[in-house]
Amino acid sequence: MTDPVRVFVTGGTFDKEYDERTGTLFFKDTHLRDMLKLARCRVPVEVRTLMMVDSLDMDEHDRELILAQCRKCDQARIVITHGTDTLEETAFFLEQVLPTDQPVVIVAAMRPSTAVSADGPANLEEAVKVAAHPDSQGRGVLVVMNDTIHETRDVTKTNATALQTFKSPNAGPIGYVDLESVRFMHPPETYPRPRFKVPAKAPMPRVDIIYSHSNMTADLIDA
Repeated sequence: MTDPVRVFVTGGTFDKEYDERTGTLFFKDTHLRDMLKLARCRVPVEVRTLMMVDSLDMDEHDRELILAQCRKCDQARIVITHGTDTLEETAFFLEQVLPTDQPVVIVAAMRPSTAVSADGPANLEEAVKVAAHPDSQGRGVLVVMNDTIHETRDVTKTNATALQTFKSPNAGPIGYVDLESVRFMHPPETYPRPRFKVPAKAPMPRVDIIYSHSNMTADLIDA
């Protein structure tokens, strides 16, 4: 029997429902399991809820919890559901610190589960398919959305509403996935990926980023 794909739930639009009276979104921790019933997953799946947060509110402690769960499932194939706003940050973090090349696929949805033409079920089905595919081994952490497969070094969110928001502007996607197949554009890289050690105790080192722009002064740098 095929080993199950572990699905770690963290929140995001996957598990949100739209309240037409107030115009707000709220969490309901049942939608992902409903999506799995709609998704035609051909491998067994185990679901575990790690947290239920909007990714804008996700902090280093949340990411360390995700990392710890991935480490506990060493060599297992993993799918992580996530909000879109900070998905690329979590994906890049995990790629830098996970010590193995086990397939870890991060997936999200742009539309809540109760919306017309919700994209969650299809994205989830394709993420599970990529995680279970033998050609995903050795590729590290991947992002799967809207029929495309991205590496963490290049992927970024480009639009607040479009389904094809995640793109890799400099390198392009590394593969494509649909209802019938998973197609990678090139074999896995053979050189060893650098891995960094997470500090044993929080907080993690603070790193500020200052953007440069026209007519910029040195005030922030001096500060």
